[in-house]
Amino acid sequence: MAMIMYPNPAKNTPIETIEYTATEDGPITICLYTANGKPVSVVHSTALKNIQATYQLPIDNDYPDGMYVCRIMQTHSIASQTMAVIR
Repeated sequence: MAMIMYPNPAKNTPIETIEYTATEDGPITICLYTANGKPVSVVHSTALKNIQATYQLPIDNDYPDGMYVCRIMQTHSIASQTMAVIR
């Protein structure tokens, strides 16, 4: 599993783009956590084939300034990346 997020930091932008490549068929879940590991939300959940996909994450008032960890999970693989939100 591979992923890239941009812009990072998310500075004065309403959207964070997450591009990822699924390495196996099956469900994919994208979750956000605080830097301390507290779950913030499940932002996307879908079933995909072994493909590259893009998800547009709205950065609104639900995500105050700070550091977050975005984690994409499949049955047998996980990718994560930190994301900074700056207003």
